[in-house]
Amino acid sequence: MNFKDGSVLAGIGLMLFACFCSGVSGALAKGLMVGIPIAVLLLFRTATAWLVVLSLTRAVEFRRLPHPWLQLLRVGLCAVEIPIYFFALSNLP
Repeated sequence: MNFKDGSVLAGIGLMLFACFCSGVSGALAKGLMVGIPIAVLLLFRTATAWLVVLSLTRAVEFRRLPHPWLQLLRVGLCAVEIPIYFFALSNLP
């Protein structure tokens, strides 16, 4: 593995950015839950996440993934996370 090309620092930076976006998304969702229906909030959250991901990646890079089954696992885990998140938001006091 070649660490001189800056990919490690870019990965660390993107991971920190993802953690920041996740925290901000959760805080905004809990704050906006009072005035906006949960389904609309989740739709907005998902659309915003897709826009961020699409702006940071290129379609060609997805075709050259070394472990595509890990990406499928990520999609499956996200599909499980969304209903859990919906349930958690609907049960907040």
